[in-house]
Amino acid sequence: MRFLRLTLNPEGTSTPSLQGGDTWGEVARMIIDNTKFTIHQDTNYRELYLIIILLDFIFGDESELAQSPKSVQMISTFLRRLNSKIVDSKAAFLDRTRVKDIIQRLSVRLFFAVSQARDTNYQQPKLEFTPS
Repeated sequence: MRFLRLTLNPEGTSTPSLQGGDTWGEVARMIIDNTKFTIHQDTNYRELYLIIILLDFIFGDESELAQSPKSVQMISTFLRRLNSKIVDSKAAFLDRTRVKDIIQRLSVRLFFAVSQARDTNYQQPKLEFTPS
């Protein structure tokens, strides 16, 4: 996995450079241990929404996700649990609804990315009909 990190060159302008990043397991630990993902009365749901969008961008390459299925599955499970902790009955709060939506979409995408990597030889069964 590679992260895009901005580095300053001598002229003072920022130029993006690709640096080797952490493994998906380290990313999983960083996400799980981060206090931004703790839901409480004063949670800033707009900020959480933006963080989840950035995570969605980071997890963009599904071929890399397939290389660490256990870590990606751990992240997906964490996101599903996080989603269940956000109380938004009847979609009364738009910020919470948006956060729940993006978390749900990301967790399902990660789940299926790992599932497809695990079942590379999977073929959908075909029903055969015989004339009667």
